[in-house]
Amino acid sequence: MIWPRKWQVGKILFLLTRYTPMLLIASTILNGYKINVVFPPQVCSGLWLTGQVSFTITSWSSDTLNPRILATVALLLCLYALLGSKRRYLAVLLATHTGLFLGTLLQEIGWMREGSYGTVGSFSHPSN
Repeated sequence: MIWPRKWQVGKILFLLTRYTPMLLIASTILNGYKINVVFPPQVCSGLWLTGQVSFTITSWSSDTLNPRILATVALLLCLYALLGSKRRYLAVLLATHTGLFLGTLLQEIGWMREGSYGTVGSFSHPSN
């Protein structure tokens, strides 16, 4: 159980990655869609701020350049704890994660240099 534990980095990361998407969805619905409810300006400001903060945290959890960095750090902390908190396991986990991350990042940089993906006119239609 995570609830009775003390507030530590692992618990904070878990709660952030678990519950901020729900805040983002709720604030988007209340701010972005017509729901026929009139909110006072203070409530609107609070909803907007909640949406901005939860969007930032959620994008840190699922950004394409940094693959789900908060969720990944939480997972690495959990694996490290399950493996007995030994430094050699931490080194293996960090080396593996860093290697996989850099491999993905270098591949994306190569695609960006090509400039052929996502540009206008990169897809040619067959002529009749």
